[in-house]
Amino acid sequence: MTAVTATKRQTQPVAVSAPGGMARQCVVQYQPVAGGCWQRYQSFLKTEHARHCLDSLEQRGYRSRLVIYHICPAAT
Repeated sequence: MTAVTATKRQTQPVAVSAPGGMARQCVVQYQPVAGGCWQRYQSFLKTEHARHCLDSLEQRGYRSRLVIYHICPAAT
């Protein structure tokens, strides 16, 4: 019996900010286990690079999402 992994793209970015942070970043998060905690995968300065990363993760069967930090916390 083979397991089927369904992927779902969440297209609505989540805006997060914190005073005293760094410049805007696009953070790709993924779930290594279905229903598990979201984990940071990689950060990008350009949205198009982040979307390419999302596509790559989804092709490998991972749920992924994009979080846009307008002011990124320095300790993430």
